[in-house]
Amino acid sequence: MSTAADVTAMLRRHYLPENRPVAGIFAPEIGSPCGKRRADLIWMPTTIAGGRGLHGHEIKVSRADVLAELADATKADPWARYCNRWWLVVAHPSLIAGLDVPDAWGVMAPPSGRRTRSMTIVKPAPALTPEEPSPGIARLAAWHLYTTQTMIGGLTREVDWRERALQQARRELDEARATGGAHVDGRAAMVARIIAVVEQRLRNEDVWSRLTDEVVIAAIVDHSTVTDAARSVAREIHSLVQHVMSVVEPFRYSLREVERADKVAARLAKPELILEAAAGAAPTAARTG
Repeated sequence: MSTAADVTAMLRRHYLPENRPVAGIFAPEIGSPCGKRRADLIWMPTTIAGGRGLHGHEIKVSRADVLAELADATKADPWARYCNRWWLVVAHPSLIAGLDVPDAWGVMAPPSGRRTRSMTIVKPAPALTPEEPSPGIARLAAWHLYTTQTMIGGLTREVDWRERALQQARRELDEARATGGAHVDGRAAMVARIIAVVEQRLRNEDVWSRLTDEVVIAAIVDHSTVTDAARSVAREIHSLVQHVMSVVEPFRYSLREVERADKVAARLAKPELILEAAAGAAPTAARTG
């Protein structure tokens, strides 16, 4: 079963499909103008095709939540009184099976059948006549302004941080160039030294005049090919060793058995050993009898 966050994401895709112009204000978890209750979602279309007014949504993901909401339909009033439509959004249509939903409410459910984005309309929401929509619109405008300013502030801080990081990187690069990497720590210093030595040798041996893009590319490809081939051969050798060991192991066991049998045969080939063994066993047999 979907969570409330899942259903909110579905509603976002329903009202704000990707790769299309924004067609309204999507305000999840917004407090009512009187501050007594929050709506799970208020949607205000801003296009002629989307209609006008406020559309309120109450999300329920369990049967118990639905029963609690229907037990006191007036709990929706702090927002519903300002809305042109009111929706009960359920995680599955079965959550309202056998229940009486108020006539003024519509019912939505997640996309079904061939639908992958649009919500399923289980029960259409009738058009309502809000008593006075201006408090609801003012609350939505204040919410939108606050969230927009918060977003802009966050983006501004992110840009400032990245600019400072870029300036620091430029300073470190300039310092490294000026000092030949003397103040750069760890592997970066080693890389700087290697590059300096290579550049010096290239200048001394006049290699650059003989190098072309094709030669450099071919060298890189050759190096990669040789490395891959070496790794492949190493894997094959390891596999071969494992196979040989699996074949040899049974023979090792058989060899041990042959050696043991050979020792027994050697004893049987000496009668005096057999008589000694029998003499030693006789008293034991007598005591047993």
